[in-house]
Amino acid sequence: MGVSMIIWAVAATLVCIALSLAIIMILRQIGEICRRLSFIRSHRTNMKLAADTPFPAMNGLINEINSFLEEAAEKRMRMERESRGLKDSLTGISHDIRTPLTSLSGYFQLLTREEEPEERARYCAVIRARIDSLESMLEELFTYTKLQNSDYRIEMDSVNFTRCVIDTMLAFYGQFADKNAAGGNRGGRSGIYLR
Repeated sequence: MGVSMIIWAVAATLVCIALSLAIIMILRQIGEICRRLSFIRSHRTNMKLAADTPFPAMNGLINEINSFLEEAAEKRMRMERESRGLKDSLTGISHDIRTPLTSLSGYFQLLTREEEPEERARYCAVIRARIDSLESMLEELFTYTKLQNSDYRIEMDSVNFTRCVIDTMLAFYGQFADKNAAGGNRGGRSGIYLR
């Protein structure tokens, strides 16, 4: 029985050594993964982790981390594109608002210097038109931002389509009648014809 105990002791020792080596390899791999993740995070690179361990579970974990890194990189790029788009939009909007304001300022200066009532009235009309244009632009901007808000809900109503078409046709009745009176009918036929 002494020899079999020695064999068992040697086998158990070898198993412990193998398990210890496996644990050491796993710990080294985890340390390497941590160093690479730290580098990736601090350098904003598209580098991936290498899945070259003899342990399938560790390779699976590395593949999942790489998938997560790819998704995070895609989100970061999308957010950067959206941020650039927003900055470009804000630049355009500020230009579109500044232009009428500059025009208003110029016409207001002319108005304060002008003594002729006709010219003052003309400047006032131009200023009013610029203010109306600016108000319209700001209203469109407000509507756009409101529609972009995910919490905003558009309320839908039923519309009588037949009534809408009839009202539209009746709104143009005078133009249709004028065209018909001016020889717009086809071959002596009266009515409205579409091509």
